[in-house]
Amino acid sequence: MDRRQAPGYVFIAGGVGVTPFVSMLATMRERGDVRPVTLFYGSPSWDEIVLREQLAELEAALPNLTLVHVLGRPDPSWTGEAGRISAELLRRRLPAQFRRYEYLICGPTQMMDAMEDALVEVGVPPARISSERFDMV
Repeated sequence: MDRRQAPGYVFIAGGVGVTPFVSMLATMRERGDVRPVTLFYGSPSWDEIVLREQLAELEAALPNLTLVHVLGRPDPSWTGEAGRISAELLRRRLPAQFRRYEYLICGPTQMMDAMEDALVEVGVPPARISSERFDMV
């Protein structure tokens, strides 16, 4: 975030890819940073959300954070987003000024590729999209 200054941010995470975003959000809390952030976070199920308690604490502490959990295999009682993060979901849930924001993506390679394409499809300028790529060896 410090390298990609913007009036707001959209983070897209899959699985353990949420880890750097939790760190960035904690830094925002410590700095008193009030810029808006939307975090789309894809997980297989509620029980498999990585750092779920920390995310809940950050959501309570950061009034400008919108946390969108997207569960691949939700419990029948789940009322949130289900399936995969998609261009259609992004169109519905992106903030009004989304073209001015910076986009950071971290997660499995296939998900990041799909998100880069989906963001361009919904109108995000490619220069505003950054991905943190890692792979298991």
